Amino acid sequence: MAKNNGGLIIPTSKRGGLLKGALVILGIGALVLVIKHPVDAASMTTAAVSGIGDAFDSVATFLRSLH
Repeated sequence: MAKNNGGLIIPTSKRGGLLKGALVILGIGALVLVIKHPVDAASMTTAAVSGIGDAFDSVATFLRSLH
């Protein structure tokens, strides 16, 4: 027999509520940014990806210099 979860169709978890809420807020903010300012969102994404790539490149260069 199925357990009654208060009439909710979607199973919920009591743990991680603050983190999930923060992720939902960030997701909604990102969606609004993409819809209202697509050029700015694209340039920020490009800069972020470029920065992450530069960080990986720096780590790889450092590890190569150890050898």
